[in-house]
Amino acid sequence: MILFFLLLYLAGANANSSLDAWAYASEVSIGFELFQPHHLLYSFACHLWISLVKVFLYIDVLAALKGLNAIFGAATLLVLSKLLNKVENNRKLNLLLLFFAGSCWGFMRYTTENETYILPIFFSLLSSYLLINVSRIKYVLWGGFFAALATLFHEVMFFWWLGLLVGTVFRQKLKGVILFTLPALIVPVVYSVVVFFKYGKLSIDLLLQFVFYDY
Repeated sequence: MILFFLLLYLAGANANSSLDAWAYASEVSIGFELFQPHHLLYSFACHLWISLVKVFLYIDVLAALKGLNAIFGAATLLVLSKLLNKVENNRKLNLLLLFFAGSCWGFMRYTTENETYILPIFFSLLSSYLLINVSRIKYVLWGGFFAALATLFHEVMFFWWLGLLVGTVFRQKLKGVILFTLPALIVPVVYSVVVFFKYGKLSIDLLLQFVFYDY
């Protein structure tokens, strides 16, 4: 089913892309303004993807970025299937839920477009899956890391991170809560590095203006 959706997303790539999709592709293509405050690492990650693919073949940048989202869309469904099987031992129901998730309009809308939402959803869902495996404390650390990484791909994922933190507080002892929150330090660190290299200086006021620019 996941392979079916991957092929569907690749074949159904949006032929009428939004202005945002064109803008991201332009930035990625020429390596300009790769770090946008609202989705800090998206264009940078896409730039790395395009640089890698160009080593092997000539590509249309916009089409290749839609392909990247299609791949991560399928990967998101793979993580979702593992998560569903972990919480509910009902294969038929889980397949039905997986089909529903993969075929819903919102998900298909962004797996077939050069938009910023699929990659952070993948990392957030991966975090959720890892946190279910609380039998190993290292999974709490990695869960916190991927939840924090998701916020670097899109700021709105802070609320997913916050929800997971609340769940961790209720399910873990103090050590587990610390291990989950510790990786979140990468968020202010990465933002600070970007601001410093972008403006040649760093201050609390400048950092806050950059982080909350879109708000």
